[in-house]
Amino acid sequence: IGPFVDEQHPTLAAGDLSVSFQEVFERQIVHRLAEFIETQMEEAEKEGKKVTQVVLLPSTRDVHHLPVYPQPALPSLERAVPEHVLPFIHLAPNPATVNVGGLRIAAGAVDTLMLLGSQELARVPPPPAGQPKPDRMTRLASHVLQQRMLLPLFPAPSDEKNPLPVDVSANIKAGALTAGLPDVLLCPSDLAPFAKLGFAGVLCLNPGRLTRKQAGGNYATVCVRPPPAAPLPPM
Repeated sequence: IGPFVDEQHPTLAAGDLSVSFQEVFERQIVHRLAEFIETQMEEAEKEGKKVTQVVLLPSTRDVHHLPVYPQPALPSLERAVPEHVLPFIHLAPNPATVNVGGLRIAAGAVDTLMLLGSQELARVPPPPAGQPKPDRMTRLASHVLQQRMLLPLFPAPSDEKNPLPVDVSANIKAGALTAGLPDVLLCPSDLAPFAKLGFAGVLCLNPGRLTRKQAGGNYATVCVRPPPAAPLPPM
């Protein structure tokens, strides 16, 4: 999940580049992914291992792509990667719902949790004795699920430093969870990373940011196990 070529990076903001933004994306992201996949393909031939499938979802902060929300998928990578690698790299729009072996994963690259947190008015009574306190992050993520919309704000808040151009009608169409709730909701945010069960038992996951200016950040590894087989009916 982007941004891959972040408009807030100091080098990009200063204009100290000798190549285009698209070339930066191809050199730093696409070519490295292609090398990674080719290495796996070689190992698959020798040892019968599987090859990783990669899904790329852009961000409105990507300077090499259209800065509107919802965003179309990234342009085709045909000229940037070998033909035999293309089937393993999938290009998704922002936001998107991806089906992985029956597991539905909904994701968006806008910091929806931060936007919701700045707009929410909540007065939560203290829980009964012995009950856990209500969790703010779970509540914010559950707004997305209960509203059936990956960006449930009309109009979407914006500011002069970080404008967010949103096509309202397109957001209703592209961001609506019309096919039902996902199993996993990926909501990357500058807020503290978390993994919690939200509304209707959906796993809400904020993996954080991979980098934070000059320091490393966070990422998530999720292991999904198949449900146990249903018992056979009695004879």
